[in-house]
Amino acid sequence: MKASPWQRRIERAEHLAKQHSFAAEILIFYAKVARFQEEFYGRLQAESEKLANSTGNRSGPPELQELIDRFSPFLSVVEKHAPAPLAAIARELQGSSRESWSQLLDASWSATESPAAPEEFLARAFLQPYAELLRLRLGMALDGYSQALCPFCGRKAGLGVLRQQGDGARRSLMCSFCLAEWEFRRIVCPGCGE
Repeated sequence: MKASPWQRRIERAEHLAKQHSFAAEILIFYAKVARFQEEFYGRLQAESEKLANSTGNRSGPPELQELIDRFSPFLSVVEKHAPAPLAAIARELQGSSRESWSQLLDASWSATESPAAPEEFLARAFLQPYAELLRLRLGMALDGYSQALCPFCGRKAGLGVLRQQGDGARRSLMCSFCLAEWEFRRIVCPGCGE
């Protein structure tokens, strides 16, 4: 059976944690977050399909209630497994109202810049599976797209990837939020376009 993308991410983080003890704490934390994200992605997908097949009229995406309902369990995972400063922020957020969670998640969803505050980072990590689900559901064709910003969510690329191709390699950019990957010229800087 082929491993899911989530399982590959988890296995890679666990492998690197064993190999590099200096980074083990953050890699093990990432593996715990990725396990939560995998389960959350499955729940969002199931909820989306269930509500899409129902006849009831709803306003907004069918997954919105699931987003708010799962934020507290996400914060619990962070509180239990994160490095101490991030765990303290998760504990503080856990005591906030659902309305403040909704505002934080909405602001993080709309932001195109990298998270500046730890709360924004947590919100972005929580929303990442939802962004990936929406991108995959949309089924965008990326043929010919060559801009530096993500074609789905408009954010800056989080990383560049070199892949073997013929006698050379091609470069792709990858969004750190929705995980879209698109081809980008190797000799052009995605930051300044030069």
